[in-house]
Amino acid sequence: MPELVNQDLEKVEAVNSLESYQQLFVKSLYESSDIELQAIFTADRLLSEKFSIYQNNVWHSLSSALMGVMPVSVALVGESFFRTMAVAYAKSHLPPKGSLIGYGDQLTNFVKSYPPAETVPYLADVIALEFARHHAYHSNDQQPLDLASLAAVAPDKLGELTFTAADSVTLLYSKYDIYQIWKQHQAPLAMQTMELESEKIDISNENFLLILRLDFEIQIHSLSKGAFRVAQAIANDQQNLELALAEVLQQDSSVDPQAILAELLQTGMFVSFKV
Repeated sequence: MPELVNQDLEKVEAVNSLESYQQLFVKSLYESSDIELQAIFTADRLLSEKFSIYQNNVWHSLSSALMGVMPVSVALVGESFFRTMAVAYAKSHLPPKGSLIGYGDQLTNFVKSYPPAETVPYLADVIALEFARHHAYHSNDQQPLDLASLAAVAPDKLGELTFTAADSVTLLYSKYDIYQIWKQHQAPLAMQTMELESEKIDISNENFLLILRLDFEIQIHSLSKGAFRVAQAIANDQQNLELALAEVLQQDSSVDPQAILAELLQTGMFVSFKV
């Protein structure tokens, strides 16, 4: 073992630039089982203990950041469960930048394949809802589309319009009633009964949600299925209005195109349009 440590120290001595040292330091946080990476920290017992403390602080800070963004999700499973899950996520997902704003954008997908969360099937979608609110909160506040300008478009040109959605917009589908679960937790603590799968909250009700920031306020709109599909086609697929409506009408001929357009315009999700 001493020979191995000496060899590793020689490798560490070759790290002669700040950039390479920083890369080694970050990598060692996530690959603590690699003796070569740990040599610089394990050669000295006190330094090794300090590094271990620092390492634990990193996991605690990242998991705490996620817990702060997702308080309802934490309440659903308990602090201990959520922190353990958040640490597991952090160990496989480095923050892409120095700021933690936006950190956790892959947590929903992570939770879907996290075995201990299988008993709480709606957890991933509640996390997605809370992250959408986090995204909206930190987005630019934009003025919604001036409907007067839309009224000036010739009727035969309306179908050719393409709309631009606000930066804060997230369209979220869930087969569970995550909106009611979220709203239940906005009441004072003493009034939070959270009787899931009961008459108070039927979690089997599917949700078609639009989350955005408007007038410096985060808003959640529950859309009709048709309006949600049109919004997706416009905002995500960049389809013009005619194509977006045609796609929905093909799936359900009973929908009212005018009612759908009015429903979406009332949310303020669009900020501009072009022919």
